[in-house]
Amino acid sequence: MGGSAWKFVEAIKEAGIVEQKEDRNYFVVKQKITFSDEETWSGFDSYPDDHFSVNVLIDYNSKILGNQYSILDFD
Repeated sequence: MGGSAWKFVEAIKEAGIVEQKEDRNYFVVKQKITFSDEETWSGFDSYPDDHFSVNVLIDYNSKILGNQYSILDFD
């Protein structure tokens, strides 16, 4: 898919958005959650907080790409 989301965005626009009537179920992080995969050297940590944010660090072990870091903060 080339990493682009435009096909998904177009499909959602074409299908339309309908407001749901059912109550939502939320997962609340009450303590630190850690996952790691030693085979792929990937991992995930989740911490309790009063709002949702994502901090991402990617290291491809490449001289060309280097480390990439991003913060997505949803207040």
